[in-house]
Amino acid sequence: PASVFDAGNDVREAELAEAREVERVLAEASAAVRARLPEIKDGHRALVALDVVRAKARLAVDLDAVAAEMGDEGVVDLRAARHPALVLRFAAQSAASADAARAVVPLTLRLDGETRGLVITGPNAGGKSVALKTVGLFALMQAAGLLLPAAPGTRVDAFARLYADIGDAQNLDDDLSTFSSHVARLRHIVDGERRGDPEAAMRGALVLLDEAGTGTDPAEGGPLAQAVVERIVAGDGRVVATTHVGALKAFAHAHPHVANGAMVFDRETLAPTYRFAAGIPGSSYAFEIAGRGGLDADVLARARSLAGERQGSLEDLLLDVQARVATLDRERAEVTAAAAEAARIRTDFEHRRGELRRQRDALRAEALADAARIVREANAAVERTVREIKEAQAEPEATRAAREALAAVRASVERRQQKTERRQNSPSRGAASGQTSGQTSGAARPAGTAAPSGAAPAVVGFAAGDQVIIDEGTTVGTVVSVEKGEAVVTAGAFRMRVALGRLRRVGGKKAQEIEVRRTASASMPILSASTRLDVRGLRADEALADLPRFLDSAVAAGVETVEVLHGKGTGALRATIRDWLAGEPDVLGVEDARPEAGGAGVTVVTLR
Repeated sequence: PASVFDAGNDVREAELAEAREVERVLAEASAAVRARLPEIKDGHRALVALDVVRAKARLAVDLDAVAAEMGDEGVVDLRAARHPALVLRFAAQSAASADAARAVVPLTLRLDGETRGLVITGPNAGGKSVALKTVGLFALMQAAGLLLPAAPGTRVDAFARLYADIGDAQNLDDDLSTFSSHVARLRHIVDGERRGDPEAAMRGALVLLDEAGTGTDPAEGGPLAQAVVERIVAGDGRVVATTHVGALKAFAHAHPHVANGAMVFDRETLAPTYRFAAGIPGSSYAFEIAGRGGLDADVLARARSLAGERQGSLEDLLLDVQARVATLDRERAEVTAAAAEAARIRTDFEHRRGELRRQRDALRAEALADAARIVREANAAVERTVREIKEAQAEPEATRAAREALAAVRASVERRQQKTERRQNSPSRGAASGQTSGQTSGAARPAGTAAPSGAAPAVVGFAAGDQVIIDEGTTVGTVVSVEKGEAVVTAGAFRMRVALGRLRRVGGKKAQEIEVRRTASASMPILSASTRLDVRGLRADEALADLPRFLDSAVAAGVETVEVLHGKGTGALRATIRDWLAGEPDVLGVEDARPEAGGAGVTVVTLR
């Protein structure tokens, strides 16, 4: 209508003005951005690089992958390798990718300078092509810097070229049959990058051949595939080939640088296991798989008869070999486990034997030290008492006190010797007892005493004045009189009646000696000992090492009660100390100290 004609024109002009304004704003913004184009490109490249790294990391997490080793020696050492596509497919069906990774049957195989080629055989749908593709995909992933879904220790070296003849590439437009397509690929592999030397193209190459020797008469396809494999191996390349051609199995068995491998088939369940077994050829199990697929039994029987008895014997031989290999693998695993357990037991035994030897040496040294100290202290006490008695001849009270003190020392020494002998003869110290008992009597003899080793053999007759020793002692005494199989012997201030069988003569009658000495004091020295042992902060073995010396010195000094300060803590040190004290003959009883004196942190020991 004419009434809205002008209004429509105004709207159209406003729209055009808006479009021009948008173009102007965009042009200004583009000009501003164009001035920063180098920085934007750098930022874009950085973002792309970060995105790639993040994608690699997320893929590694999804695959439960590890960083594989890499070299330049053409080594492919797959350990528990899992095809990434299978892992991701199972992951889509499972909530945890780790469970998916474990659901895929792992592949373990190796190619190196010695084993340059691998011929994989086995049943259809048994996993041959998956194994082949796993090798190729791992090589590409390693070259791209991706982590591999395999066990630690996996190694995939860098290869300069990767060739693959996988699948059927027949094409009517190009007049390519199945066999023709295979030949075209083989020609490219063998001749495509040749530079003078026919074998030069293979160096640093990894070649994957799926269903090698098929697509034509097996009698001719087998030798053709064998020749290609020989060319690759001779050129120091690496090749993995899957096949059903029996001639290639025999070729791999005879060639020094080519090995057989088989995908294991469970004949009892008629199902593939997808497990790879190195070193043995596999059977195609065509009849078994056809039977599982529902093919008529009469047709299968006819097929078996046409295959002939020889083919059946070969299949049975392969099955027997596979069964034996499985048994050997199982036994090897058991032997490996047993060897590991034996090594662990041997290590534990060596450790225990070393500990026992150290304990034996420590106990032996302790017993020797105890015996030497006992003899030293006894001899010193006897000599000191004899000297004091001689110096105090005119003081009966001092003489009597000295004799009583010496008697106490003698009783203490006898108790300590008995305790040392018990420790040496106990089961825990039996290892150290032999040497200790043979060295005790000869330790630390004071000057002026006769050694038992130099004594004359025992004699029947003794006379007054003879110099003798009693038993295996070291103090020389004098025979006063002899009557009725006994002799009265004096040794310093002591006078005793001893059976003649206990005496050993070491000299005749001495010339009479008279010595008169005057002393300024007839008082006896006071035998003193510490009555408190502090073992706080020590280990149990360190505390037990200090206790014998502490108790021995207290018993020798005639102390009735002593205290062992061990603290409260967990109570373990207190329990260990009390267990040890319970077996000591010198200990009459133990109890906690009074609360104001330390309570359970102090053990009061009453001595006999």
